[in-house]
Amino acid sequence: MLPKTIDEVIQTLEEIIADAIQKNSALGLFPALYKQVTQKVKEGIEKGEFENGERMERLDVTFANRYIAAYQSFRAGRPTTKSWTVAFQAAKDNHLILLQHLLIGMNAHINLDLGIAAAEIAYGDEMEHLYRDFNQINVILNSLIEKVQKEIGSVSPMMSVLEWLMKGKDEVFAEFSMGAARDFAWLNANNLASLPKEHWPELIKDLDDKVCLFGKFITHPGFLLGLVIKASKWMESKNIRKQIEAINS
Repeated sequence: MLPKTIDEVIQTLEEIIADAIQKNSALGLFPALYKQVTQKVKEGIEKGEFENGERMERLDVTFANRYIAAYQSFRAGRPTTKSWTVAFQAAKDNHLILLQHLLIGMNAHINLDLGIAAAEIAYGDEMEHLYRDFNQINVILNSLIEKVQKEIGSVSPMMSVLEWLMKGKDEVFAEFSMGAARDFAWLNANNLASLPKEHWPELIKDLDDKVCLFGKFITHPGFLLGLVIKASKWMESKNIRKQIEAINS
């Protein structure tokens, strides 16, 4: 059973997180971050920060269910999208750092899932009415950046080092990167919404292939970035349970 409300989404994420903590699995890192975002969206709906709160909840649930369905399929040994397969399999890679686990989950969920979910909720001419609320999510995400950085820094000291080296510009970079990913999702949403739904599978497959390639780059970024990752791994807490709990605090 997939969630039907935003409260059920949060409850399901908590169950995934609790299971991962018990099994000391990196599969709990992304949902720990994602739960914070979902809680912020819920608060925004309750405070009237969106033009259409009911539609935003439907988008939130539809969007979340793409991750939850993929997670359930993976755990049951059933096929899922290439982008999520790469992300879930990465949880077994002990060479990856915390930030890589988060980024590969965000890659699959934002670059692939978000555009599809938005097109499902606002098919055709409805897309233009979704635009303001879609962008309001950027405000919510940006409000979490500093908090999440501190949480990551508590178990991954390299994050604090990078923050010091960039002299505060890291938050600007994070906001830009997040905005770019959501712009990409919005473009994909409009492409899908403008097409008859019988053409969606071909477009989604092509998108999945591209997002999967970027996911593979996150796990194997090349020699120079690989050296930075190795240094980060050496400084980082090796306790996955502790990492999940830090983000989930």
